[in-house]
Amino acid sequence: MAQDKAEKKRKRKRAAENGDHPSKKVVIDSPSQVVKVSILQDTGDWAPVIATTPGLSLSSIPAFKPYKKPLPPPTTRPSSTARSSISATSLLLHSSYHPKLDYTAREEDSHAAEPLLKHYIGVYNPTTSDLQVLEARNLVLRSSLRPTTAETPTPAVAESEPSQPNVDTYLLREDLRLENKEITQYFRELGCKVMPMSDTEIARLKLTKAEGKGRKVARLMLPLEFPKVRVRDSRRR
Repeated sequence: MAQDKAEKKRKRKRAAENGDHPSKKVVIDSPSQVVKVSILQDTGDWAPVIATTPGLSLSSIPAFKPYKKPLPPPTTRPSSTARSSISATSLLLHSSYHPKLDYTAREEDSHAAEPLLKHYIGVYNPTTSDLQVLEARNLVLRSSLRPTTAETPTPAVAESEPSQPNVDTYLLREDLRLENKEITQYFRELGCKVMPMSDTEIARLKLTKAEGKGRKVARLMLPLEFPKVRVRDSRRR
C-alpha cells in the first residue's frame, strides 16, 4: 500500500516537472446578437476579384486593364437557366507598369471541370450585425519577362535610310588577331575592295591622322561579281 502511494507521488511530480496539465474544454461565448446573412444578387456588372499571388511580393497594387470574353454555355446546365456574369464570361487583368515585367491575372479554375465551385466575399457590419455575401472571381496573378523585339522598319523607311557598305577592317582584325594580308583576303572574298581610309572617314570616326594612316576600309562593290566556274567538257580527253 505504501509502495502504491509512493508510485503515485512520483507520477504527479514527473507530470508537474514536464508541465503537463489535464485537458479542459474551452467554453466559447455565444454571440450576443443574431447575425443576419443576405446574399447580394448578380447585377451583371463588374464583380469583385479574389487574387492570389504565388511566388510574388508586390509592394504596391498596380493599375490593371480588364479584358472580358464570353464563355460557351456548359452542356450540363439547361439552356433555360439564367447564368451569372461570372459563369458567362472570363476575366483577364493585365498591367505593364513595370519597365521589364508584365503582370497578368487570369481565371485558372476551369468552369467545366468544377461547375459547382464558387468563391464568395463577405462584408460584416458589427453595428447592425449584418453580413452581406457576394460571389467573386478567383484570379491567379503571375509575372512574365516582357520580350524586347526591335521594330522592323517599313519599306519606305528602309529605303530612306542610307546603307553602310563601308567597314573598318581594323576592329575585326584586332578581334580575330589576324594579319593585314589575311583580313584583306577575307574581305576580297566577300566582294569588297580594300583601300586606305580617306580623310573624311578619319574625321567621321574622330581619329588622328596617325591612327587613320594604318587603317583600311573594305567597300562592298555592287553588283557583286562572282568568279565564273569553267565547266570541263567530258568529251574532250
